Amino acid sequence: SFYFPTMRAQLPAALNPLKAEISPALSHTVSITENTLKSDPVFGAGPNLFQKEWFLFKPAEVNQSIFWNVDFAYGVGLIPTYAVTGGLLGILAWIVFLALFLWLGYKTLLSSPRNIAVRYLSASSFFAALYLWVFSIIYVPSGVIFSFAFIFTGVFIASLYEEGKIASTKIVYVKRPKIGFIAVLLLVISGVAALSLLLTVGEKTMALAYYNNALVAVNVKGDLVSAEGLINKAASLDKRDEYYRTLVQLDFVKISNLIKQQNIKPEDAQAQFQILWPELLNNLQKAISLDKGDYQNYLLAGSVYEAVMPLGYPDAYTSAKNSYQAALAINPHNPLIYLSLARLETENKNDAGAKDDIGLALKEKNNYTDAIYLLSQIQVNEGDLNNAIKSVAAVVQINPSDPTAYFQLGYLEYSTKNYTVAVQAFERAIQLESQYSNARYFLGLSYSKLGRNTDAIAQFVEIQKLNPDNQDVATILANLRAGRAPIANETAAVDQKVANQPLKAVPEAKPSTTKK
Repeated sequence: SFYFPTMRAQLPAALNPLKAEISPALSHTVSITENTLKSDPVFGAGPNLFQKEWFLFKPAEVNQSIFWNVDFAYGVGLIPTYAVTGGLLGILAWIVFLALFLWLGYKTLLSSPRNIAVRYLSASSFFAALYLWVFSIIYVPSGVIFSFAFIFTGVFIASLYEEGKIASTKIVYVKRPKIGFIAVLLLVISGVAALSLLLTVGEKTMALAYYNNALVAVNVKGDLVSAEGLINKAASLDKRDEYYRTLVQLDFVKISNLIKQQNIKPEDAQAQFQILWPELLNNLQKAISLDKGDYQNYLLAGSVYEAVMPLGYPDAYTSAKNSYQAALAINPHNPLIYLSLARLETENKNDAGAKDDIGLALKEKNNYTDAIYLLSQIQVNEGDLNNAIKSVAAVVQINPSDPTAYFQLGYLEYSTKNYTVAVQAFERAIQLESQYSNARYFLGLSYSKLGRNTDAIAQFVEIQKLNPDNQDVATILANLRAGRAPIANETAAVDQKVANQPLKAVPEAKPSTTKK
């Protein structure tokens, strides 16, 4: 149940490849704006805080769409976003600015030109700026494109000055030395500020380059050491919680690899753990301290503490629950957080509490298949197979193209000896994924139960092609061809196959093993 926004998933986002752009609908942006202005009418939520308002006031229908877990940082367009982050004052500022811009453009285009070349410059710069301002209303442009809107607007205003349509005042610094001193001082301050900004941008750009190289190192090359070094370089240049979250993931991968080692002495493993664990916690605390308003930091913390519960870490359950609750306080309409709480409760042997959290997750997103899967597993563990079948059947209806859903349904039907329905589910799983060996395995067993020995043999022949070294499959084939039952001790063999020994060439299944 360990949740991470995985590094493999972060890689394409960090590299920023060409992808389809998505943004909230206009109606959703208006809804967020209305709710924000009710609480902060004058100044709005504040700079760069659209995402915070999105978490608090996300429309319910968004959770039923494929974008339910997208954290939108902007509205339908860049300028409409300022209505949320700048409040009525921000809205008024943009209205005044755009109105003056349009009024100057209207006056200029209808007036007689004094100089054809200057008029061409003013007209072309006006329409270029107008296009970019409209573009910024209906879209979220990059910083470069948004800057061009201001640049063309500046060119337009400069051309109006050349045409004599804007009055100017000249200040002679020699005659007024105090004003000259102030002007020079302001120019020096502006120059220093511009240089400082340039250096900051350069550091952030270099840090991002280090980070992207680190993600390539870990995901493509599998080099954890190089990745860690590169991310530490990135964090030294630009303190971002995202960098420290990735360091936490690397630390946990190292801990997981340590636990999996079989040829290591317990005392050596304990010594290495005592080094890695404080490092992980330190990176986790840095991530949280850098941005206490980012729910992902708390979600990651909850996952970390939840993962070490089986190791007997003191207060792991309490720390995990507090972290998930902190994430929920920031993002109260995200069903993933409720599901994380539910998984935590199952880990704590509190199935009743887990069901309550699953109910809250499904209240936010009634087609949340992962929550329904978890519910079915709890129902199986409680021996309530009928309701477990109903739960998985709901998943099949919601996502009819998911082969693992049909596998789960088929396995539950097989467990209740409803072999005819089980066959239908397994056959559908194979139609969706022809190399789904686990589905073929149970389909073959179901055929055998129905007396369809030839069909059962055909399934295990296909499995053997995908798993030529699997002795269990060879034994089952020999039994079937000899007219015997495929498995001598079926209950033990089936449970072991589902729980511990998935066959090769299969998508990851989520089977629920019944307790005998």
